[in-house]
Amino acid sequence: VIAVPYYPPVIPTSPMPTIGAKRLLADGLAKVKRIADSCEPFCFLSSRSYIRASWLSSKLIRDADCVWPSEWVWHATDECSPKLKASDELWLEEWLPQRVLPASHSEISFLQYTSGSTGHPKGVAIGTRNLLANVMAMTHSSALTADYPPPGSNIIMVSWLPQYHDFGLIAGSLSTAMQGYRSDLMSPFTFIKHPTAWLQAISRLHETHQVISPSPNFGYALVTRRSKPHHLSSFRLSHWKAAFNGAEPIRPKTL
Repeated sequence: VIAVPYYPPVIPTSPMPTIGAKRLLADGLAKVKRIADSCEPFCFLSSRSYIRASWLSSKLIRDADCVWPSEWVWHATDECSPKLKASDELWLEEWLPQRVLPASHSEISFLQYTSGSTGHPKGVAIGTRNLLANVMAMTHSSALTADYPPPGSNIIMVSWLPQYHDFGLIAGSLSTAMQGYRSDLMSPFTFIKHPTAWLQAISRLHETHQVISPSPNFGYALVTRRSKPHHLSSFRLSHWKAAFNGAEPIRPKTL
């Protein structure tokens, strides 16, 4: 099984969407269709709410370029298994390793498609060796080793980055899963609308966790511009142990 992560098209929330909202959906859907034509997926995985929204949008918006292909097979990831209770954690720890198959370093972990901003999205095969090297590089740079943090420490990743591509996928999701610490994730749209929500999310953890949090340079610049004096007085960032900066040129002025 080879995963193909990609951010879904933005579906209008209004029953009478604007021309701009329709165009946004059409453009996003066109990119997903090109990717589907390229990799021929067996099925699509998403949340039940998004699958329902896509079905409703096809009923409400009759424009040909806004209609979802009827042959696509969808599965809701939030309905794949019953929710686990706290008492099930020990059972899960014993059950899961028996279902995990060892992967060869030469195998493909996932296909990462380019954004398509300068042309049609193109698939790039990311191998297991590539993935492990990237995760270990981030682990090393954040000083997370077998001896650190000490037992009992609470490490958490706080990330607003898109979880389907590059920096957000590796740093915000896969590295945390492989290293075994928790994640506190927010939507990129939330960050763009309210940049200070990122630092507020970090601040809320100042008494309980040590935080790792990544961002491209523009994220640090944006939250700096949008932070007002009353925001600054509420930030508590001394427990922010590793702040990654990457995926675009790093500007000393921003730092």
